[in-house]
Amino acid sequence: MYGQFKTIDEANRAVIDQVVSSSPFLVDVVPAKSVIKELNGKVLLHAGPPMKWENMTSPMQGSCVGATLFEGWATNADEARAMLENGEIEFIPCHHVDAVGPMGGITSGSMPVLVVENRSGENRAYCTMNEGIGAVLRFGAYSQEVINRLGWFRDVLGPVISKALKVKGDGLNVNVAMAKAITMGDEFHQRNIAGSLIFLKDIAPYIIQTDASEKDKQDVIQFLADTDQFFLNIAMATSKAVMDTARQIQHGTVVTAMCRNGYEFGIRIAGMGDQWFTAPVNTPQGLFFTGYDQDMACPDMGDSAITETFGVGAMAMIAAPGVTRFVGAGGMDDAVRTSNEMMEICIDHNSNFSIPTWDFKGSCLGIDARKVVETGIEPIINTGIAHKEAGVGQIGAGTVRAPLACFEKAIDAYAVKLGLIEPAAE
Repeated sequence: MYGQFKTIDEANRAVIDQVVSSSPFLVDVVPAKSVIKELNGKVLLHAGPPMKWENMTSPMQGSCVGATLFEGWATNADEARAMLENGEIEFIPCHHVDAVGPMGGITSGSMPVLVVENRSGENRAYCTMNEGIGAVLRFGAYSQEVINRLGWFRDVLGPVISKALKVKGDGLNVNVAMAKAITMGDEFHQRNIAGSLIFLKDIAPYIIQTDASEKDKQDVIQFLADTDQFFLNIAMATSKAVMDTARQIQHGTVVTAMCRNGYEFGIRIAGMGDQWFTAPVNTPQGLFFTGYDQDMACPDMGDSAITETFGVGAMAMIAAPGVTRFVGAGGMDDAVRTSNEMMEICIDHNSNFSIPTWDFKGSCLGIDARKVVETGIEPIINTGIAHKEAGVGQIGAGTVRAPLACFEKAIDAYAVKLGLIEPAAE
């Protein structure tokens, strides 16, 4: 019934053992279409489970417009929207092609992507690079400034980091970087300051050794120094690579993906492979920048909840007491309470990521969909809050809960697969 395993618990243990034994390395930065064959055409990747243009939020649609302009498929925003509305451009979820994307998740073929290789599973995952703050594509902006920045990513930032990684030769060990950063106050979703600084420290000596121009080297190092969230996208690609290896077990109830697209929240569990289980997405609650409020918030979106699936992000709130106020989660006691609550729906601790502020226990490991359904405790996610209108950008930060219905559907489907219950009547 459970393949080579005697029980669901045994299958779940095998899944999380795969996570603990993972060996993710950042090995390159390349044009997306060079590693994702589906992007060699008029195709865009998006965050979350499958969706249509008409169901996209305004920021996600704005990101699509920006990507269409960046690729040169249209000469102005009106022309781009017409192409998108008429179905001239195909949409594919990032998750379906070994990728993840922040916020709208919109990724096109010419955009450079980080390549993380999990050497224990011999698989790779991809994510675009963090654009920084302000008017950025992931929040729906598509001004000329946004397009120019994407061009600089394609022509300078991506190639320089790629050259630096080639100079180093064997990639950057992400587990080591994350183990250091979690002791320095990062949780890898809303706080990545330590991870970004560690990355800069590790990559800068190799950037200097490349044959790039002095101006390009200086500009790249300055951008990395200025971009506190740069490591988030590395953590996302890492989480995707590791969890995709773990879900090759194809048995058990461990959650292997959580993501949202502003319309639906979707999860996958190990025993159900590629199948999505969805429910209407929630809107984050939190603290807002001056001049903005809850009524202006966009429903939750982005593939960045893959970090919570990996057991960091809000699951590791206790590691980052500095972020609790930023996301409106209270103080230190609330951070402890959050991580303790999340352990009620997890199987174990990840010994790779020891947390000093949690008596050196490892981060949460293995969200068990059975425990979510049994306890009614929904996984919590740290997230940026986008304005509901395209182009305004981030207006705050907060937390959001994964809908319980996703987990109920997943458990029901797995029970049917195991022959424990009859399929529901159509």
